[in-house]
Amino acid sequence: MNVVLVIIVMLFLFISCNNEKEDSIELTPDEAKEYLDLGEAIVKESFDSLQTNIIRAIKETGIKGALKYCSLNAHPIIYHLEKKKNVKIRRASQKFRNPANQPDSMENSIIDIYADLLSKGEKTEPIIRTVKKEIHYFKPIIVKDLCLNCHGKVGEEITEENYKVITELYPLDNATGYKQGDLRGIWHIVAKYTKK
Repeated sequence: MNVVLVIIVMLFLFISCNNEKEDSIELTPDEAKEYLDLGEAIVKESFDSLQTNIIRAIKETGIKGALKYCSLNAHPIIYHLEKKKNVKIRRASQKFRNPANQPDSMENSIIDIYADLLSKGEKTEPIIRTVKKEIHYFKPIIVKDLCLNCHGKVGEEITEENYKVITELYPLDNATGYKQGDLRGIWHIVAKYTKK
């Protein structure tokens, strides 16, 4: 009876190991470049779209109106791009404003890598990870001057009036206190692997 149980367990482990190998992807250099280029293009289009709309909202309604605009429209803008490009687009941060942007364990480890590189003054390049049949592209979000209007220091770049709007829109907000050049978080693009 014990011999039968041992054989069954060994067979199960053998099948599990083989399935794991079948699920893992090893990208060729050309494939890696292709997914890096795809990730870069999607991040650029996403960032450009968000930035253009936020700048327009600031001009039309000021920072207060732009905060309201962003809370209502950032997700639909990204969702539209996800559908158009057939990918998943996330922005994640350890100091998130919206709980939907709280990082998972993989995102946390990538944020830690970028934070370590920045603390050493080293360059932060995009990172690719493969998980089963998916390609995960990561790129750091670095705080720029425009970002400080909503993510800077309260009482300095963020007025008390605008901070009140932030806390009304995002009661769990902890995404302030940044300065230019800080790591705000990461872009995370997930694409399905397609064999060429």
